[in-house]
Amino acid sequence: NGPWYNNDSFEQIQHMPAGWRIDHIRGDSPWERGQISSSTNYGPASQTWPSGNNGMGINLDGIYSNEVYTHLVSPQYHIPTGATARLIFNHWICTEQAWDGGAIFTSIDDGITWQHFGGNITGFYDIVSQVNGYSPFYQLGIFDGSRVNGGCGTQNTFHTFTRESGDISYLAGHDVRIRFSFFTDTYVEEDGWYIDDAGIVIDNFQLNGSWTSPLIESDDYGWAKLTSLYWAP
Repeated sequence: NGPWYNNDSFEQIQHMPAGWRIDHIRGDSPWERGQISSSTNYGPASQTWPSGNNGMGINLDGIYSNEVYTHLVSPQYHIPTGATARLIFNHWICTEQAWDGGAIFTSIDDGITWQHFGGNITGFYDIVSQVNGYSPFYQLGIFDGSRVNGGCGTQNTFHTFTRESGDISYLAGHDVRIRFSFFTDTYVEEDGWYIDDAGIVIDNFQLNGSWTSPLIESDDYGWAKLTSLYWAP
């Protein structure tokens, strides 16, 4: 019945948007909602979010701490049967290469179990975690900023937010939660992970349509070209 959308906002003054939550396991740097600090030399050099004044980040006032394991969990999104859908988000990340980083997980049972997302999407993650057998991301794809040209971090003014997208249509017919998980080891701390404009885009197609133009007479012996303005769902 035409395009529609539903959204909440990290711009709310004192609270997380409805349905979002932080599940913090350990460490001194949980996910935080707020503005990017302009008083430190860490985080995005622009000190602004892709949209609005607030977003979610790991320690918005400096580098993250060691031994962190923390999750940012989304509300449930219903993906209709037969629909195509994509997970989208803007992010900026810089961590100790290969050892620390962030990864995305999905759940279709309201968070009882979680499955790693995006490992089968070519180029989605920066690297596969293979150096720390104690990491919860061991042998899984992670974001760590290692693909940023010129190096990740505030020292590289060309390191800006990037838009990520990954097909999630295989979960059609389910209520889906998304989890942004961040892990650090014992040594070497960097800027952290910043996320904004996160959600699921769903393409829900109608099964039937109808003609909207009148019948147009055509010359059986000539050539013709039809020019139109149209909408294709």
